[in-house]
Amino acid sequence: MAFPSTNLFLSTVLQAYTGITTGSMNNLRGLTYYNSTSPFTSSIIPPIGGLFPLSLLFGKYSLNPAPTTVEYTSGNPTPPVGRPPPTRFDITLISGGGGGGGGGGGYGCDGLGNVNAGGGGGGGGSSGVVVTQLNTPYSPGKSILVIYGVGGAGGNGGGFSNCTSNDGGDGGAGIVGGGTIVSYGDVVLSLAIGGNPGSGGGHAGFRGSASSPGGGGSGGASSGSDSNAGTSGSGGGGPGGGGSGVAGIGGSGFSSVNGGNGGAGGSGNRSAGSGGSPGANGKVIITWHYV
Repeated sequence: MAFPSTNLFLSTVLQAYTGITTGSMNNLRGLTYYNSTSPFTSSIIPPIGGLFPLSLLFGKYSLNPAPTTVEYTSGNPTPPVGRPPPTRFDITLISGGGGGGGGGGGYGCDGLGNVNAGGGGGGGGSSGVVVTQLNTPYSPGKSILVIYGVGGAGGNGGGFSNCTSNDGGDGGAGIVGGGTIVSYGDVVLSLAIGGNPGSGGGHAGFRGSASSPGGGGSGGASSGSDSNAGTSGSGGGGPGGGGSGVAGIGGSGFSSVNGGNGGAGGSGNRSAGSGGSPGANGKVIITWHYV
């Protein structure tokens, strides 16, 4: 908090700058003080020269009171050191991104390349949900406790199939992202639910008299505020060439809390599909206010 605008005592100022209450005005020379209103400009107490009035510091700060924004990815937030005691804070919660779906397995038959077919690509997961709460009064007697949402795991890739094993494996679906939860004191302040996963790509196989490519997996849908959907994977190639299905892309999220990318489908040379990637872990962003 700022120095008083009247009845300011030297002992109060010395305590703020030096940690002790005894000394003289000369102990303050050359030190920095800050304006108490935006843009919080700083000035220097005259390092040399004649006497200066203590009223120079009326309503001023010994520490910089400009707001501070900090991103937390682990642990429980505490106010930054070297700043005044906070008066309030704004907090943004971001949940974990959804995992990408795995790619479906490809189909191939030795010597019969014309019936090869590729598996479908997995869908991308959606990004984490964003929840913001403004102007929460800060009390040093209350702790801010955070459970950080873990990014959802990616789905496994499906196994390939061949002439003697006509059905391979579909890609596995990703896992939903974990929710980020913040409590302040004994009250739950806010919750951001996790991003949705992408679904797995379908497998290629030989059905009837011809091979059939696998279909692409669906992208995870938006799960709430500022959560962006993942894109769907494409179907595999074939019958014939047997190209891999292209993986879907995870949704792009606030502060890089993205959904996981899908896995590519297996190609028609009897290759398995690739696994999807996990979504990004959640985080918390706090802007501390001192005025």
